[in-house]
Amino acid sequence: MGNDRGSRLLLATLGLGLGLVVLGTPTLALASKADDELVRRYESLQVDVEELASDAERIDRSVAPGRGFITSDQAVQRYQDYVFLHLVGEYEQAAEGFYSLVTTVALDDAGLHWDAEWYLAESLYKMGNLRTAEANYRVIVEDTEHPFHDDAVRRLLELYVQLEDDAAFEKLYEEEIIAGRVQATDLITYAIGKAFFQKGDYVQAKANLGDVSADSAWFRKARYILGSIMVLEGNLETASQVFRSITELSVETQDDRRVLDLSLLALGRIYMELGMYEEASNQYGRISSDSEYLADKLYEEVWTFIKQKEEIRKLRTQSGEELSEEELALLKAREGELVQQSLRGIDIFLLAYPEHPYTPKLKLLRGHLQIQAVEYDNAMRSYEDVITEYGPIRERFGELARSDDKPKEYFRELLKSGERFQGTRDQLPPYAMSMVMADRDLSRAITVYRDLEDQRQNIAASESIIRELKGVLENAEGIGGFDQIRYDLQLDRSLGVQRHYELAQLEADVLAQTLSGDAKRQAESVGAGVEERKNTSLQAIAEADSATVQQDLDALRGQLQPLRRQVSDPRMSDLFSKIDRQHEILWTADRKLSDASRRLGPLESEELTRIRARFDREVAEVDKQRQELESTLTEAQTVSEDLTRSGFGRLEDFFADSVLRADVGIVDVYWAQKVEVSDEKTRVIEERNALRDQISRRFELIEQKLRL
Repeated sequence: MGNDRGSRLLLATLGLGLGLVVLGTPTLALASKADDELVRRYESLQVDVEELASDAERIDRSVAPGRGFITSDQAVQRYQDYVFLHLVGEYEQAAEGFYSLVTTVALDDAGLHWDAEWYLAESLYKMGNLRTAEANYRVIVEDTEHPFHDDAVRRLLELYVQLEDDAAFEKLYEEEIIAGRVQATDLITYAIGKAFFQKGDYVQAKANLGDVSADSAWFRKARYILGSIMVLEGNLETASQVFRSITELSVETQDDRRVLDLSLLALGRIYMELGMYEEASNQYGRISSDSEYLADKLYEEVWTFIKQKEEIRKLRTQSGEELSEEELALLKAREGELVQQSLRGIDIFLLAYPEHPYTPKLKLLRGHLQIQAVEYDNAMRSYEDVITEYGPIRERFGELARSDDKPKEYFRELLKSGERFQGTRDQLPPYAMSMVMADRDLSRAITVYRDLEDQRQNIAASESIIRELKGVLENAEGIGGFDQIRYDLQLDRSLGVQRHYELAQLEADVLAQTLSGDAKRQAESVGAGVEERKNTSLQAIAEADSATVQQDLDALRGQLQPLRRQVSDPRMSDLFSKIDRQHEILWTADRKLSDASRRLGPLESEELTRIRARFDREVAEVDKQRQELESTLTEAQTVSEDLTRSGFGRLEDFFADSVLRADVGIVDVYWAQKVEVSDEKTRVIEERNALRDQISRRFELIEQKLRL
């Protein structure tokens, strides 16, 4: 009766944690504090066992090919960091990070691994490292189950256009698009159409771009390229309809605004080409003052006024005999208005963009227009300013074009600073250097050489890393990530032993509180020796002696087993079953840890061998790239320097021509003034002669009257 009563007291309290039905009595309050402590101990142990089992699962998964470098959590954290770097434009750092995650297969989640493969290829592409990007896109394309398969095909097609690799483009297009392996989404259809446009295949380009649906985000871009193709084909009327349809679409994003402004510029140019000057001005007027294409708008508006003026002058001179004096006067007045509008447009442009590549042309043009406006003093000042400003620039570009060293020096500085290069050391104004950067041949040479230079720097960085890694790999006996796994293995196995003995201690304490008499004293005696036995077993597990631990725990639990049988309450049996279940979970976890420990050594050796083999392949590939680059770089440098010299020569010619035109303009001013003076003298002489004739006639009349 005493034993059963004690078990009921304990179970009444344990019921809160074990889900048992409890009938409370006043007697329970007397034992509740001790029983509550046992409940808390059991629940805490249960949580600890679950955590240990989960960690054993993690370690077991980690001991696999490619997984020993960093933990899964570390891999996910690094993945998130590299995604951030990619999004903020730090493509080089992002590429290095994603490369490490992909090659080591550190991400347990297949989806994240696929994402890392895509981000790696994209980072390389954004860096301009096209050949390496191609190889990584290829890996994705060859995996038909890859979620980025279709996007990789699209990117590869774009990449082959940039590389001018027609054979690779056609092959991929036939394998993936024609064969129907890639679903033709609007993005892919647009990308293919754009690629064909860049290749000059307008028939295929129009066929693909025309299939982009009207509700797609790519629709307006597709329509813009279609309009451009029609302009190139000379179909201006249809092109204007296409561009006009774009201007009627709603603007939601900055990208939409960009396409809208480009379409308005295209319409302005088309209408100007068709002689519809008023309509051209209307389209230019729709481009707002905060547009990134404002300079183009202002510049082209000036030419709209000038061309309209030229048409009126042509009409006035060719049809003068057919028009009345009133009609001729109206045309001349309109011509004067357009000259003034052109001058105002030039003044606005020069005020807003004093250092733009268009600036030199407009400064000279201003003088020409001022002559037509009969503003001779202003025209003279404009021409003199052009001569004063452009003369030294012409001479400087002439020196640079004929120099053996300067083109090389300038080209190197252009490569370093790009559009920021202002040439201040040579007293060249910013707009002159902007014209250097805008030179088509020179710009392309800079792009090509800069790409090659980037590759050279990448190769140099790779060689530096190779030198650092070579010594490490030659002396490496293990991998850092595996050392962490070893530590975790040993820690978890030790914790497992502790949990076993804590469960045994709990069981002994439950029996000591439940039983009475000799049984109670025996349970207390067993419980008193648990701590010493635990320390002995921890030493054994540290020495990888699992058998000793198993034997001691079996012996310990064997001592408690007879005491269990003295408890007749079935609910106590359920409690002991739960404790047994925790022991079994711990043994299962230990078996996984033990198995992972046995696999760890061979796997580490295998991974080291794989790393060394891959390292050797990378070394050979870097060496091959170095040899290929050196020959290409030398040739590219020679060609680039020649193009730089030619570019300087063209700019010398431009400024020389501008100075010459300004000189001619000054002569024109003097001539116009001379003609104006001559005309005035002729008019005065004619008026004087007419007056003299009139006086003579009057004198003759008076003389006749006197004779009478």
